[in-house]
Amino acid sequence: MKSKYVWFLMLSLSPLVAIAGANFSLPIQTDADSPGYLFMLPEEVYEHAHYADLRDVRVLNALGDEVPMRLSKRVDQIKRTFSEVTLPVFSLNQSKSVPVNSKQVKTTWEGDVQSYTVTTSNTVQKYLLNQEAERLDTLLIDASSVQSEHAMALQLEWQFPTAGNRVFYVELSGSNDLSQWQSIWPKHKLIELNTGGRVVLENVISLKGYAYEFYQLKFLNQPIPEVLSVKASMQNHAINAELNWSDVDAIEVLDAAEHGHAIVWDLGGYFPVEAFKLMFDYKNLMADIQVYSRYSLTSSWRPVAQGSVYELGVGDMAMFNNQLRFVGNNHRYWKLESQSSISSQWLDGVSFAWRQHQIQFLAQGEGPYSLQFGNQQANQRPDVQWYNRLSQALKQSMFSTGVDLASMVHLKPKAIAVEANVEQPFNYSRWLFWGLLVVVLSLLLLMATKLLKEVADENKQ
Repeated sequence: MKSKYVWFLMLSLSPLVAIAGANFSLPIQTDADSPGYLFMLPEEVYEHAHYADLRDVRVLNALGDEVPMRLSKRVDQIKRTFSEVTLPVFSLNQSKSVPVNSKQVKTTWEGDVQSYTVTTSNTVQKYLLNQEAERLDTLLIDASSVQSEHAMALQLEWQFPTAGNRVFYVELSGSNDLSQWQSIWPKHKLIELNTGGRVVLENVISLKGYAYEFYQLKFLNQPIPEVLSVKASMQNHAINAELNWSDVDAIEVLDAAEHGHAIVWDLGGYFPVEAFKLMFDYKNLMADIQVYSRYSLTSSWRPVAQGSVYELGVGDMAMFNNQLRFVGNNHRYWKLESQSSISSQWLDGVSFAWRQHQIQFLAQGEGPYSLQFGNQQANQRPDVQWYNRLSQALKQSMFSTGVDLASMVHLKPKAIAVEANVEQPFNYSRWLFWGLLVVVLSLLLLMATKLLKEVADENKQ
């Protein structure tokens, strides 16, 4: 019974157990029996960590032992989507007697006017009208609608007048003005084989990174298939930046006579900063700015980035930019310089974008666990060889997110300084005590002196 009580007391006090030198602790509450846990590093850690690279951050178990942990920055999430768009296709066999004719596009004539069943640009129509020679082997593909989306490949659907297995070659070239053509594939093989149990179909032509408005597809051997459709295959990227935005609490405008047009601010901690945003509302403002940072108040300023902020024009012609992005660092002190006067007339505030870290730790030993930081004696980061030895499947499955963090605990509260010049009230009782003590001691001394004199007189007699 006694051992159970001691164990319960140890668990109750474990969040306050600290490695030597740690100043702060965050109790970690876990709600699942998992071999490991994962959570995002809270803002308090950046504000109170002793080292800018967070080397003093540790996870401890109930016995106060460090457990294996790994600290890493969050990365941007890249989402890839694929899509297909059917493109207009025009035969270059062009004359009044044989109009443009395909499964997608049909043209008709009324007098001297040619009508298209799909909407095409005037440029394409003029180009088609000039193709007087019969060129049954060449097609024009209009990809102007997807040029900005960077198509990766063209996918063909065809049919031949007679059935059979086919291996044939095509030539593909591209142009943006229908006058100058650049070769993409001088000779590209397409295949359609049906062996009864298996169909081999190679009907995709890679664009090799090129993005043209128009393509010409020429068949290099007979028989020539009837092209039913041409689709552009596209891959779209969407990046979700994992950044947090926080406001700067206070900005100081430096003396212009000594420092020029400059402002400085303290982030209040070591945040991994990647961008700044200036808040202003000032008509027709344009300013070239330079941003500097430094690790401490005694270190030198280091240039980080330069650029322009502006707010010009109104309505549809308006242009606006108030952000400056750069390669991130975790310095605490920042300075912005400009050739224009920086004052409250146009600058209302500054906010900064920073990238959060995530912690992964093994549930080694008994919980509850605690996150501790602010340790000057932690001179190196925790070893992460244990994480590198894990398989990819374990890295994705073994870490539970069932974690809650309690309020931060100050392990070493700062002593309250007492002012030395505080005037204390006059203490009468103390002076009375010392006065009585002096009187008593004086009377004792007088009595002792008198007694010694009487003894001396008796000895003389």
